[in-house]
Amino acid sequence: MTTDKAPIRIAVVDDDEDDLFIAKITFKKADIPFEFLGLGSGRALFEHIETHGIETIDLLLIDVNMPALNGHDVLAKLSTYENYSKICVIMVSLEHNHGDEKISGHLGAAAYIVKPSTMAEMMDFTKQALSLYENFKLTLNDAS
Repeated sequence: MTTDKAPIRIAVVDDDEDDLFIAKITFKKADIPFEFLGLGSGRALFEHIETHGIETIDLLLIDVNMPALNGHDVLAKLSTYENYSKICVIMVSLEHNHGDEKISGHLGAAAYIVKPSTMAEMMDFTKQALSLYENFKLTLNDAS
């Protein structure tokens, strides 16, 4: 699905370098125009935002289980930024945890998804993330 749309600016925050690499590959295979930013920590995300602005991110995937700042800590701090509500945030975890999912939703995440364990599941995960992003943008435009 190649389009003439502006690229989707995707940021993934995950302390696992392999997961960042695989995410970039699967978004590339989705055949959409995108810009990818892989960040190894919440601190790296906030450094990027301070330097380049929060407006440089359209779709943000955050790993729940990270050292130092976990995903919920990152999401809580992120929610204090003025244009936070314009970013589609998806929380990602190795396992489904109803408590984590509830916290994620309370903090404004659009979704909570379990990390895929195979490449085929990763492609489905990528399609799901892009679909959530498209629905998020439609909802955002309808609210304007």
